[in-house]
Amino acid sequence: MYNIANGGYVQQDVGGTKTTITQIFVSGAQYTSFVGYAHLAAGLSCGLSGLAAGMAIGVVGDAGVRAVGQEEKLFVIVILILIFAEALGLYGLIVALILGTKDGKCIVPST
Repeated sequence: MYNIANGGYVQQDVGGTKTTITQIFVSGAQYTSFVGYAHLAAGLSCGLSGLAAGMAIGVVGDAGVRAVGQEEKLFVIVILILIFAEALGLYGLIVALILGTKDGKCIVPST
C-alpha cells in the first residue's frame, strides 16, 4: 500500500490515485504549510521561552540565595523576582497555545 517514489516522497496508492506526503489529511482537515509553520512557531515559542525562564530562574536563584544569606530582608524581593522570571515561561506557553490553534482560514464578511 505504501511505496517510496522518486525523490524520496512517500506516496499512498488508494484506488489508483497517488497522494504525496504534502497532501496528508489530519482529522479531516488538510495539513497546510501555514499550519505546519504555526506549529513550528508554537514549539519554538514554548521551548525558547521555557529555556529563557529556566536560565533566569537559575541566575536569580543563585544570586538570591547568596544575598539572603547575607541579608534576610531580601527574601521577599528575591521571591518576587523569581515569580517574574517564571512568568516568561508562562507567556511563551500562552503564545504557543494561541499559535497552535490557528487554522489559516480567512473569513470575509459578506456585504
